[in-house]
Amino acid sequence: MKQTNVYLLDDHKIVRDGLKSILSMHSEYQVVGEESRPDVFLSTLSDLDIDILILDVSLPNISGIDLIKKIKDINSNLQIVMLSMHENPEYMFRSLKEGANAYLPKDIEAGEFIEALDQVRQRGSYFPSNMNFNNKDTLTPPPEGLKYSILLTSRELEILGYMAKGLSSKQIAQQINVSPRTVETHRVNIMKKLGTNNGAETVALAWKLKLIQDDKI
Repeated sequence: MKQTNVYLLDDHKIVRDGLKSILSMHSEYQVVGEESRPDVFLSTLSDLDIDILILDVSLPNISGIDLIKKIKDINSNLQIVMLSMHENPEYMFRSLKEGANAYLPKDIEAGEFIEALDQVRQRGSYFPSNMNFNNKDTLTPPPEGLKYSILLTSRELEILGYMAKGLSSKQIAQQINVSPRTVETHRVNIMKKLGTNNGAETVALAWKLKLIQDDKI
């Protein structure tokens, strides 16, 4: 397996230095950049060769969670690992919905941190089983289609709605101000997650699972 390029976006240098120290002991990972300012990172993202982004939940002027959609609009294939001081179920659920691949506490052990990156790299996701999420009610979306509504990001659900209207990838791209290629990538990811083979089958299943609502069409 080729070396995985990792980028660190955290406003605390001590955290970035600690992560670099851990990653330097694992040859399969290479830190190719770091930044403390979200706006600077976004402005350079399209020119960066990154496989995994380590993203702080709490950043200056913007939440890391709110940043996920902006990042995915630029590079929809980038895998995002959230680091947080907050063991809050709402933060974890929102991160999932926006497209994060993992949500880790900042006090995670070095070994589990590397295990998490391995799982993200190989399987696409990782969420620690021992995080203290006691209030499960805050994590409850509509019962039907629960599994799929969690799997799909908010952007993917938005694109599903436009697909149900019969819009092409080019038309959807114009509606949400991204490139048609980005929309195509989202459509492929949606079909992979739902296990469908084409747009019509995807929309039909989305209606069945109540992932699309009448008032959104």
